[in-house]
Amino acid sequence: LAHQQLNRLARTSFDDVHWGNVLTNNLRALSLDAVLRPSANVLATGRLHFLGDVGSGVLGLMIGVGVLWQMMITETAMLSGFVACSAFVTDATCTLLSRMFSGRRWYSAHREHLYQWMTRTGMSHARVVAWYMGWNLCVVAPVLYLASRSAAPSSGLFWTVGIYALAVAVWVAGKRWCLVKVKDATKQKV
Repeated sequence: LAHQQLNRLARTSFDDVHWGNVLTNNLRALSLDAVLRPSANVLATGRLHFLGDVGSGVLGLMIGVGVLWQMMITETAMLSGFVACSAFVTDATCTLLSRMFSGRRWYSAHREHLYQWMTRTGMSHARVVAWYMGWNLCVVAPVLYLASRSAAPSSGLFWTVGIYALAVAVWVAGKRWCLVKVKDATKQKV
């Protein structure tokens, strides 16, 4: 049984919404007896499997389809779609790889994306969005402009590799900064 679950105890406010805590996608393994028995409480029985935050899988799929669709349009630089979604792809990939290499269950629910760490340091969601917008305006937009102006097809690959190398460096530095900031805040509380 696949379903979405609303957590009525989740803390949210106008400027601080944690969608992953409010509404989650779940898969519940149920016995056939529980499904066929009208008196059974199917939401209280069976094993629950967390499938991720609402919309994260669909959002990733939509971005992937959009990038592939954009690559088929001949009027645009072929790899510009990969450049445009560099913040999303870098955060998702680096988070997944760091969880896998550290031996954690990469498929389990977590709060380890860079944007989640940024909010844990005390930044508001508006400020985190501003940082991501800054990346898009100060790095992505100029690179897209320069890539579209170049006549050489190989320049698209150069710009794509360059922006992802920079994005990974920014992700690592940002994650380290957040870890230090959260650790210092924890020490001050003790």
